[in-house]
Amino acid sequence: MTSNREQVLNINQLESYFSKATTPRKNWRTGLECEIFAVKEDTLNSVPYSGNHGVEGIFADLIKQFNWHPVYEKGKLLALKRDRSNITLEPGGQIELSGIPQEKTRDCIKEYVDFYQELLHVCLPKNMLLLPMGYQPVSTLDDIEWLPKSRYDIMSQYFLDKGKLAHHMMKLTSSIQISIDYENELDFSEKFRLSNYLAPVLQSIYSNSPFKQGTSNGYLDFRGYTWEHTDNDRCRIAKESLKENFSFMDYVNILLDMPIILLPKEDDYVPMHGITMRQYLEKETVYMDDFVSHLSFAFFETRLKQKYIEIRILDAQHPRLLPSIPSLVRGLFYHNETRRSLLDYFSKWSANDIFDLHYRAHKTGLSTSFDNGKLLDLCQEIFLAGKAGLRELVKEGFLAEEADLKNLQPIEELLMERGKCPAEVLLEQWEANGRDLFKIKDQITIREV
Repeated sequence: MTSNREQVLNINQLESYFSKATTPRKNWRTGLECEIFAVKEDTLNSVPYSGNHGVEGIFADLIKQFNWHPVYEKGKLLALKRDRSNITLEPGGQIELSGIPQEKTRDCIKEYVDFYQELLHVCLPKNMLLLPMGYQPVSTLDDIEWLPKSRYDIMSQYFLDKGKLAHHMMKLTSSIQISIDYENELDFSEKFRLSNYLAPVLQSIYSNSPFKQGTSNGYLDFRGYTWEHTDNDRCRIAKESLKENFSFMDYVNILLDMPIILLPKEDDYVPMHGITMRQYLEKETVYMDDFVSHLSFAFFETRLKQKYIEIRILDAQHPRLLPSIPSLVRGLFYHNETRRSLLDYFSKWSANDIFDLHYRAHKTGLSTSFDNGKLLDLCQEIFLAGKAGLRELVKEGFLAEEADLKNLQPIEELLMERGKCPAEVLLEQWEANGRDLFKIKDQITIREV
């Protein structure tokens, strides 16, 4: 299970883990990780893990029909590998493809289209559909089987005395994460800070989790709200990350002061009962494997992994909107003038301004009160800035192409012309159909891509 037994002797080694993993601008890529629910066609409840008509059966068919290779843990089929792509499972059986970071956005999207087509090919004969929403709209916590994975067993116990919605996060949410590269520490700092400033904007543009147990839950981004009530030690926006000149060492210090949930040991995991990594370093011999494991339990809205920044703000999305995400992110983050102009604008905001707007926007999204108007106005301005940045990248001849501008069209029509997010459209359809979720089943599930 472990592979790097280099002993951690000082925290400069931890800083080097990030600082030596930079990528020249000419080689920047974007990567996607998309989670999705497999649901029963007749009830829209999530399918169980176990059995032929559960995730086990889905994985078995993918192995037989599409040359995926099995990954077992204690005899249980819990993941798949093919080339450099991986399919893993979240605690409630949510299926996640970790795609290959790509130079071209169209290659990112093709990988996901192929993935959804393969999933549908094996799900439809079993009377299962795919449901791309940020929160499971029908199932309850008790409806969903815990994945038989020791890592998740320890996590579920750890979160019992943390946030009131921690188990909802684990079993009932589904998201999109997008990774972006950084060239040096200054570039990392700019992108990391901007991603956190943009948290209320991007979450509001793509809010897609308005239902719970068959009815409206009162929020547009209920998935994001569950993360607010999961664990304050490792979730939300890291406050320190909004300061000017935020550095690799600043991020290392955040990780050092974050309690450890578990660490790998031999072929299993052991619970660590909340001792911080800084405290553990003072008492025990720590290896880089331990630090890398700990790193994966930082669930901030934006987090740093080796070689890339991961933006974790977005609800799962319907495939028609998915292509817009990496394209818009490229325009916002990869065009230097656009990124710095936005940072200059947001630098006038206090951290509390961002936290307050971010929290309120989970409920009201684009309609959230903001600066004598609505958040919609800011979201539209940010979108246009991202589109302009993308257009400039197209002119430069690398990092974007004309297809990226076309990718923006569905979200542009929704945001700029209709002034709505995906959740608001679904709520309107739900209201128009007598508040019967099953009458809009075709709008919230996928049968083809």
